[in-house]
Amino acid sequence: METHNALISILILLFIAIIVSIAVRRVKLPYSIGLVLAGFGLGYSKLFPTMAIDPSIIIYIFLPALLFDSAFNASITNLTHHWKVIFALAIPGTIISILVVGAMAHFAMDIPWMSSLLFASLIVPTDTISILSVFKELKMPAKLTTLVEGESLFNDGTAIIIFKLILSLILVENFTLDELNYTSFTLSLILSYAGGFALGMAGGYGAGWVMKKVKDHLVEIMFTVMVIYGIFLLAEELTVSSIIAVVTTSLMLGTFRQRMAISATTQIALSSFWSFAAFTLNSVLFIIIGLQVNFSMLLDHFGIILIALFAVNLGRVVFIYPFSLLVNIFGRRKMKELPDEIPFKWQHVLVLGNLKGSLSMALVISLPDSLIYKEQLTVLTFGIVFLSLIIQGTTLRPILKLFKLQTISTDQIEFDKRQGLIISAKSVLTALDAEFHSGMITSSVYQSLKEQYEFTIQNAEQSLTRLQTKNPALADSHLQNTYYQMLTLQRTVIQNAYTQNIICEDAAIDLMKNFDAQMATISWTRNEDA
Repeated sequence: METHNALISILILLFIAIIVSIAVRRVKLPYSIGLVLAGFGLGYSKLFPTMAIDPSIIIYIFLPALLFDSAFNASITNLTHHWKVIFALAIPGTIISILVVGAMAHFAMDIPWMSSLLFASLIVPTDTISILSVFKELKMPAKLTTLVEGESLFNDGTAIIIFKLILSLILVENFTLDELNYTSFTLSLILSYAGGFALGMAGGYGAGWVMKKVKDHLVEIMFTVMVIYGIFLLAEELTVSSIIAVVTTSLMLGTFRQRMAISATTQIALSSFWSFAAFTLNSVLFIIIGLQVNFSMLLDHFGIILIALFAVNLGRVVFIYPFSLLVNIFGRRKMKELPDEIPFKWQHVLVLGNLKGSLSMALVISLPDSLIYKEQLTVLTFGIVFLSLIIQGTTLRPILKLFKLQTISTDQIEFDKRQGLIISAKSVLTALDAEFHSGMITSSVYQSLKEQYEFTIQNAEQSLTRLQTKNPALADSHLQNTYYQMLTLQRTVIQNAYTQNIICEDAAIDLMKNFDAQMATISWTRNEDA
């Protein structure tokens, strides 16, 4: 009966996610924020029972899949080009943020040093799902997107390593900060990070080699599931960073895909499967976050939650601006022609994008009940996650628009306007023909309007030709997009022909593999240009 009820609850959550995904497109709200608000509304109105989160499910089931989807689809070229900045943000940046947030929690909220640092380590990890969805929609610069995405992939690993180390020390009776062996602590951090990286490299290379030999996309999908969860569990067993291991493995497999070492059919199947898995898991997670928020608890502790939220963002500010200044100074000295800078507006975005999510909630729930300050840390964490998503998540879009960071060129906007005119005018001509032939309009009206819309189409096509001559990249992009759509159509036709027994299976497979290879090449070209 419990299984039956659990299944019904999951189906209801998925239905809510579908409704929210449709609704947020109309109100221009990030999908994840809409899910949190929906979950909060359901919980507050008592229309849906509060669901207890088992932290092990989030950490062992949800997290590896979400990490794989993010890392596998990341641009390897962009990540490697900016790896120094990304690792500086993810490692020293995370450590400095933990120290600042921990100090604020200690002095402002009267929490002992070790417990305050534990709280800082679990609240520092960022959740960039909402940010990256807005970035994609507004066409943010590729480098800025890479910095945000790359930092998110690795700072979780840093924070969780520190979280586990501090928790293990706290569980030692009467342990204080004065007794901390900083050399041993630092060495443990380095070994855990390096061990996770080495394990991920080995797992990714081995998995890529096997997948190159298999040549069966269904088996390869199953194999990636086994590898990702297997690497995660093995890393936990070896006491190295499981997050860094999974991220590294996923990046390695992404590199194999980019080099076409994995068949095009498998590439498309893998992307589709893991994108669906990530979308489903994220949908359920964000609704559950909303369901967990207790409104009366939020009000009772609102003041201290605001102080904690301020501390979390202060930790971000203290690192981002000085670090960006150093990057800009040294970047200009090393590369005078093309300095690797972080513009001032980008620094604001890196600070404002400090959203929190399910990982922080899972970590705080996983704390042992014997921990004295667990209840207080749980209240602070839930409140910060909710407020950061609602306040920072909803204000991100207008702030980005205010900064005018969009990379859509004026030529591209003009191209789209002319194309829109052609599409609308041709639709009108089709409707006019139907009206005229059905006797609904007279010949004179038909001829007059037909000439008018044909003139509009002619002018728009001439403008498109001039724009493409002026900016050849527009013509290339338009050709690639159109070609991709035609290949998709060809693939669908071949699949239907095979289903209807018009062509044999071997012919259909060979043709679809050919189309998949061409589509994969176009996809990578478009991603690298973005």
